[in-house]
Amino acid sequence: LDHALRDVGAELLGYGDPAGNPELRRLLAGRHSTANTVDPERVLVTSGAQQGIDVVLRTLTEPGDAVAVVLPTYPQLFGAFAAHQLRLLPIPVADGRIDTTALREMLPRVRLVYVMPSFHNPTGVTLDAAARRALIAALADSRVPILEDEVECELRFAGAELPSLQSLDLRKRTVTVRSFSKGLFPGVRIGWVEADPEWIAPMAALKRFCDLE
Repeated sequence: LDHALRDVGAELLGYGDPAGNPELRRLLAGRHSTANTVDPERVLVTSGAQQGIDVVLRTLTEPGDAVAVVLPTYPQLFGAFAAHQLRLLPIPVADGRIDTTALREMLPRVRLVYVMPSFHNPTGVTLDAAARRALIAALADSRVPILEDEVECELRFAGAELPSLQSLDLRKRTVTVRSFSKGLFPGVRIGWVEADPEWIAPMAALKRFCDLE
């Protein structure tokens, strides 16, 4: 405590930036980045990935909106959708792969697309690079955002890390949620949202009202 107060006491004695500690944001921004420049302004630190999902839903959707989701899906997503009065529209799957033609036809009816591309919970399926590019291509002509849940990505024990949907989305309309729950342990309760700074700013403002104290 003495060490922390001596080095950053002025910050610790205030409420701090709702987006999180600047140095932590810088480190998180570079954790999965393949870019030459790492931008901490693209990161919002959250209390686990669940708060990240909640903040994204609060920012990008309104009650009554529909969200496209592959079923089965992350079980806690159902409670989050119910809390925000969102409708779930199942994304058709053919031979274990997302039916991108059907997804493209659904886009006029949905506000958001939720995808877990790496080690999907509960099926364990990982979208390969071709499937990820096909998914992004299906949304290329729309403005529908993607909520990319990459909480499970650090379960990889072999092979190279696949490109995130966010890195492939030239529209800059993919928001990625990550956490240390699988890479370290769930109780650490540190997650983060990666997105364009234009979206991080309103999410940080919203988060201040959620957990200021």
